[in-house]
Amino acid sequence: MDIKNIKLVVFEHDAAHPFAADHGFSTFIRSLRQEGLQTALLARKTDDGAGGGYDFHLDPAGHPSLKSLIARTGYHWFNVLFFVSSQALLDRVRRENLKRIVRGTVCDFPSADNLFADFSELDPRTVIEIGRPTRLQADPWTLAETELIPARSPYWESIFSACNGYMGLRASHPETAGAAEAFATPGFFINGYYGIEYPEGYTDRYGPCKSQIMLNLIDWRRIDLIVDGQLVAISPQNLTSYSRRLDMRTGLVARELVCRHGDKEIRIEEQKLVSMTRPHCAAILYRVTPLNFGGTVTLRSGLKTDTYTQQFGTTGLKTIRLAAEHDRFDFVGEAEVSGLTMTAAVKHTCRTSDSRPAAVGNTTTTDTLCQTDFSARLACGETLVLEKHAAFYTDVDPEPYDLDSARQTATATAGDG
Repeated sequence: MDIKNIKLVVFEHDAAHPFAADHGFSTFIRSLRQEGLQTALLARKTDDGAGGGYDFHLDPAGHPSLKSLIARTGYHWFNVLFFVSSQALLDRVRRENLKRIVRGTVCDFPSADNLFADFSELDPRTVIEIGRPTRLQADPWTLAETELIPARSPYWESIFSACNGYMGLRASHPETAGAAEAFATPGFFINGYYGIEYPEGYTDRYGPCKSQIMLNLIDWRRIDLIVDGQLVAISPQNLTSYSRRLDMRTGLVARELVCRHGDKEIRIEEQKLVSMTRPHCAAILYRVTPLNFGGTVTLRSGLKTDTYTQQFGTTGLKTIRLAAEHDRFDFVGEAEVSGLTMTAAVKHTCRTSDSRPAAVGNTTTTDTLCQTDFSARLACGETLVLEKHAAFYTDVDPEPYDLDSARQTATATAGDG
């Protein structure tokens, strides 16, 4: 969100937590005025404590539009920044597409970005020019995310997408339990693998083609963490550290976090790669380390076929074969209208840090999902490592292929590690 050229800053009156009482507000607003900005208080005239010290007092009562209320000050709404402290105002400024910064926590505003808790966190010049509480450290080769904000997941999934010209994988978190999953938009695409949309009334390939649509294919990134029989959900509330980075030199997307699960602390490390030298191959490395306990750790790897392509309202891909066999998934599918086929094989290797193989169990398959559990008993500080190697082929490929081609490729890359 671009927040350049701010001239007026509007503060929402919050009787429960008055700005002037604490949180570095007085210093912050004095700095704004030194920069030449004017300020306004958004409050009903009947509110206690909605007093002076501001350049304008804006009463929202009787004004269905905040933009019309702003116009009374002589400023254009584009040059106004709202400091929001309630969900009601957040909803309202979103509807009118107004610039805002939200005071609170992820618990209070799970769908908000630009959050801050204390005015001492904010640099006035940064707020005026960019509108974000903090700046990411500049690095010419690395893109970095340093805080998990679930509502921002679609943005970072695009930024951290891994592509090699043949295929592309959006950077959705592998865990399907947690706050980020509610906002996730997983996507896996293969270049040239299209569905076809026909105008209404034409239902076969002999009608006029309205458009060709790149299909969102199988969701093979899924890895869930289970500790002592309980599913671990990743959310901002249970994180003690978090970072995710894309190294533009290597193409690796690396994530590291420490989360709490009750009184247990767990480190999770993940690396994701779509290979440039082996264009049909992609891989995920997932490491789990208990930091203050010992117990049974299970990694549940999955492959899901009922993904979503917006134009079709479904995946647009018909499943011909879906199977989970010990440490491998097999998939064969066909585009519903174009008739293009694709095959995929996913090979797993799972061992502890001292090279003990994990136990393979609870392999299940439904019409749209196959998944396998890999489990090991870990001591405190010991690590369970899952490698998930995938290979993909389609009718678009110039060379002939079959399911065995995908199996052999996935097995070979898993052997290379």
